[in-house]
Amino acid sequence: MNPYHEDGGLVGFVCMGIPLTLVGLFCFLLWWAGVIKERLRVQHSRDRLVYQATLLGLGFPPLRGLGLLSEKRRLSEAVYLETDKDGDDAMIHGRSSEGVEWELNIEVLVCELAEPENPYNPPYQKKAREIAEAIGIEFRTE
Repeated sequence: MNPYHEDGGLVGFVCMGIPLTLVGLFCFLLWWAGVIKERLRVQHSRDRLVYQATLLGLGFPPLRGLGLLSEKRRLSEAVYLETDKDGDDAMIHGRSSEGVEWELNIEVLVCELAEPENPYNPPYQKKAREIAEAIGIEFRTE
């Protein structure tokens, strides 16, 4: 095998192709995480609670029409917002008019909105409490 030959063959692919592909994938995932913003909209006039992911926060839902990154619930059916001790696991619990219980995970939203002043004591629980008060539901801690 001639080391000065242009074709690196299998060794060149394994040594350069796979690592560079993984680095590119990692960079793409970092970029994608910054592009998608999640938001919670409370529409009192329509009795609706909408949790959706948007592109660049502009209101254009990614994967339009698929509904994969959007959840709609009736606001009057929301009962309480529950977090764990740290406050970083936030979930809105509710019960439909048919008696079916539902959950809406807003953990990512709470983590995005909370501005940590102290990295050892993040204010996730405080932000979750503010969201519960704004919606008009009870706040609970596990």
